[in-house]
Amino acid sequence: GAFIVVLIVFVIVLIYRRKSKQALRDYKKVQIQLENLETSVRDRCKKEFTDLMTEMMDLTSDLVGTGIPFLDYKSYAERIFFPGHRESPLQRDLDIQECRRPTVEQGLV
Repeated sequence: GAFIVVLIVFVIVLIYRRKSKQALRDYKKVQIQLENLETSVRDRCKKEFTDLMTEMMDLTSDLVGTGIPFLDYKSYAERIFFPGHRESPLQRDLDIQECRRPTVEQGLV
C-alpha cells in the first residue's frame, strides 16, 4: 500500500514539474512576442514622426515666401456663416429702427 502512495506522489510531482516547465516556456514565448511588438511599435512611431516632421518642414518652407493667408474678422465671419454667397446679407441695408442702427452695425463689425 505504501509503494502505491509513493508512486502516485512521484507521478504527481513529475506531472507538476512538466506543467511548470511548459508554463515557463509559454511565458517566455509571450514575453519575446511582446518585446518584438514593442520594438515594432517604437520603430513605426519613429518613422511616422520623421515623416510628419518632413511634411511640416515642407509646409513651413511653402509658407515662408507667401505667408499664412488670413482674412479680416468680418470677411472670415461672412464666409463661414454665408458660404457660397458673393455678397453677405449683412452688407445689405438693414430694416431696423433708426435708434438701434448704430448698436446693430457695431455688433456686425
